Amino acid sequence: MIPRQKLRFEKIDRAVLAAAVYLGSAAAFLTSRPAAAIGSCPPSNDLKHNCIVTDLNDIINFLSAGVGIVVVGTIVVAGIQYTTAGENATKVEEAKKRIISGIVALVAFLLTFAVLQWLIPGGL
Repeated sequence: MIPRQKLRFEKIDRAVLAAAVYLGSAAAFLTSRPAAAIGSCPPSNDLKHNCIVTDLNDIINFLSAGVGIVVVGTIVVAGIQYTTAGENATKVEEAKKRIISGIVALVAFLLTFAVLQWLIPGGL
């Protein structure tokens, strides 16, 4: 039998590993510009073509895809957990909580996305 404390640390390890992989892929995505493009931002009065706004849009779009994948994955796993719970009331409650948490996370992200849409000139 595996001690309960060890299982908790394994979950934390998986979460840290997933975050590291995601942040590493984000760093690779953001540094994938050609060297000639770095620092060569032509002056522009049009905010949609401003380098900073363009970079912010790239970052937000990349992170939005990650949030979508995580939320859909959470809801799918919770659905599987719910269907396999059977008559076990505690597992059914855990699955319901996970589904609700996924939906709350999606709503929170959509509200944050709406605020960013309003704040960043030119929209996303």
